[in-house]
Amino acid sequence: AALAQDSRGQIRLDRVCPIYVYSVVSHAGTEPFRERHSVLPASGESFLVVDMASEPSSEIYNQTMFFCVPLRLGVFLISAFTFVTSLLYLADRTYWEHFFRHLTGGYALASRVAVGAVEVTGVIFGLVGLLGTWYSRSSYVLYFNIWQFLRLGTYAWVFYVDIPLLVHCEDWVNSVQQMTETYGWNQLLYNVAMNGNCNDERTHFLAFSFIFVAVLGYVVLATSRYLEFMNRIPRHLLRMPKDLSSGVFYSHSRGERSFLNGNYGTYDLMPPNLESAQLPGLSPDGEI
Repeated sequence: AALAQDSRGQIRLDRVCPIYVYSVVSHAGTEPFRERHSVLPASGESFLVVDMASEPSSEIYNQTMFFCVPLRLGVFLISAFTFVTSLLYLADRTYWEHFFRHLTGGYALASRVAVGAVEVTGVIFGLVGLLGTWYSRSSYVLYFNIWQFLRLGTYAWVFYVDIPLLVHCEDWVNSVQQMTETYGWNQLLYNVAMNGNCNDERTHFLAFSFIFVAVLGYVVLATSRYLEFMNRIPRHLLRMPKDLSSGVFYSHSRGERSFLNGNYGTYDLMPPNLESAQLPGLSPDGEI
């Protein structure tokens, strides 16, 4: 059907095509068959067109992360993983650093302190993320996501500190004095250089750490998407703007003395009676 707009702003059908409705009809002693009915609106009839919601209310259930994990479940699992790994760091820091060094770095004292601060605070914010996704508290999820942004910044600092050390890893054998004067003594890299593992250590760190940071960035974006859905107002809720009155308007009770005496609203029109006014320090007769 062709649509046109009339002077009243409504939509009118210029050319009408029949709309067919199918129904299943069954008579006594016969097989059920499908019957077609045509509904033909009158040509030129005006009607209102209602805009449907462009996004369904169940859109959150269609959002996923990592291709197949539901968005809320994914944020919950990331929070749980953060909480568990931070607890492992507190339980055995030496083993944790040895196991996760290719992902998080920590080849220098400054980078180890930065990673340790992230993992210690991860116990708190991982638990906050768990509670936020379980109870659908957007503020908790926001705090957890802010911590994830700070974690990305921390790993950028780790790259700034650790990559120059690994690039000059062989110098911890060839030029120990110069490396000690430049970076300070580093027992970890000295052992790596003495064992001839500089190339493997450098390759593993650059490959796994960049992949790890890319995954963390993706997790931050997924958490932001989930936070956006949590703060979105459902379309079936009608939020009318509050038309508050200006502060220049005021009201009075009809039980006030001025209203009962008939003087309500006349004070601005009547000039003050200075003759009957009594000044401070004067008697009614005008004497001091």
